[in-house]
Amino acid sequence: MGDKKDLWEISNRPSTRTKLEILKKVFNVWLTIWNNQNWVANEWYVVDLFAGRGKYNEGSSGSPLIFLENIVLKENKLKKEIKIKLFFVEENNNNFKYLKEYIGEFLRNNSGIKNKIDIRYFPDDCNQIIDKIITEINNTNKHPLFILIDPTGLQIKKTTLQ
Repeated sequence: MGDKKDLWEISNRPSTRTKLEILKKVFNVWLTIWNNQNWVANEWYVVDLFAGRGKYNEGSSGSPLIFLENIVLKENKLKKEIKIKLFFVEENNNNFKYLKEYIGEFLRNNSGIKNKIDIRYFPDDCNQIIDKIITEINNTNKHPLFILIDPTGLQIKKTTLQ
């Protein structure tokens, strides 16, 4: 599992730990706010353009599992008819393999959320696949959308952001 520069070892990366804690809190608030709005459509979207492996070497969760864990924590409070579509993009083949493995394991252990979520995986460059993702999103003010853009460098293009 180790790379030359192992980004999946965060024991000595306090800024990464802090970023993940902030993501947990922000996404929890996002779920709470939208769940309490009666005018909101029942289809919500989460897009993670640099999903990574989903889990760090020592077992802590990356962004994809943070999203799923938060949904599990709110499972009984979320509206029954809600469907959250999650789009996970990861270009690195090795990371993509682990991402699917870790999410599969998570879903086997938390099967109760399967009726609330729909996961789409994209083993591709986010700059190349963003147009396809956009076609799968109902882009209205009634459909909540959470986008996470957290690259390890400058891999995202201005046109993708636009």
